Amino acid sequence: MLYEMKAPNSFFGAPFPPRRAFDKLFNALGPYQGLFYQNKRLILQSPALRAVWPEAEHGRSWEEFLAYLPKMISPGEKTHLAEFLKAIVQLEKPYSDRFVLASSYLREYSFLLVHIHPTSFGFHLVLVPSSERSDVDHIHRSLSRQDLNPLFQELEKWIQEMESEELMSEAIRSVPELYRNDVFFQRIVSYHSADGTEEQARLIYRERNERWVRDIFDENPDHHEENIPRIHAKIENGDIQMNITLYVGQVHPLSWAAIPYQTLGKKSLSRLYEFVRNFSDKSAYLAQDFISPIFRYSHFWMGQGYRMESLRTIAEMLSPSPLTLPVIPIWGLTSDTLLIIRQSARLSDPVFLDWEKGLAVILLRNCTLEVAEQKVFDNLSKRMQLPLEPPVTVGSFLENN
Repeated sequence: MLYEMKAPNSFFGAPFPPRRAFDKLFNALGPYQGLFYQNKRLILQSPALRAVWPEAEHGRSWEEFLAYLPKMISPGEKTHLAEFLKAIVQLEKPYSDRFVLASSYLREYSFLLVHIHPTSFGFHLVLVPSSERSDVDHIHRSLSRQDLNPLFQELEKWIQEMESEELMSEAIRSVPELYRNDVFFQRIVSYHSADGTEEQARLIYRERNERWVRDIFDENPDHHEENIPRIHAKIENGDIQMNITLYVGQVHPLSWAAIPYQTLGKKSLSRLYEFVRNFSDKSAYLAQDFISPIFRYSHFWMGQGYRMESLRTIAEMLSPSPLTLPVIPIWGLTSDTLLIIRQSARLSDPVFLDWEKGLAVILLRNCTLEVAEQKVFDNLSKRMQLPLEPPVTVGSFLENN
């Protein structure tokens, strides 16, 4: 199977394409197939697909395929084709139909089966040309009986990594010129090796000879990124290296920006924090166009915070015990007070907004209610000078609001 090497806006593609899953698709669905990402572009196709659809290439949209389809079909099938196109507009389950091919098209064949399987990523297309109607009908019945969802689920990680690389490319493009020669990024990804075991790799992105490159290294299998603090120091080759987590909208930890500690003493630390915060905001907007479940929360993003109704959903992403996480409610929400709140809250703590009530809530990540009461509340009160309510748990807040 031929897969898209990288998304149009990315420097790099998914680091470990699931070739075994691609082979399974090919074996199950035949030589003429393709997958359309959000129906916007073809990202996976069998090499022979162009024999049936000559314009097939990565980047082609679903609409472009539908525009070409009438060229394949006999003019006498015009009404049939119109009914088919109408039937697939709001497609929620697999759908297929058989057509008579145009006499000048694929002369060795007389019929064409068009099978469409809607997936969470977009439409998957299977074309089956045949000289015998009975063969087409047999394949149609076979496809209709197959449960293909497990096959498509094996592609989910690939799609997520493809989208993650789009965000990494945005981070790279956004690096302030002040730091371009010093900062690099790293993130940990999991993948399945040739024998099916799950492995981890560390990806490092850095500028080399005036271009960004990505290096891939084996990673310690005991690494757990959720245990790494948002800012931490590490000794590399005798030098102290500072790592700052890059969050997608303050929620999903995408990677770390790494920079030598000595560099921070010579250059503006506030400029680096501004870059990290700006990336957090912009990446939440970008993620709204993605389809991976891990980025679904971004649809609640309003530009400077999340809609209040998403509090529980996002808390569930941050902790196995989401209702025990502490929150700090703040009344008197205005554009001016929101600026103070955002400047005072940690980059890792999502902010939730209810403009109608004039209420903002800070969700404290990796924090207990006791720590929030004894330390965080006083520190924020001094910095904000706003009417903060004492910390409560997510569960208590949701019960009373």
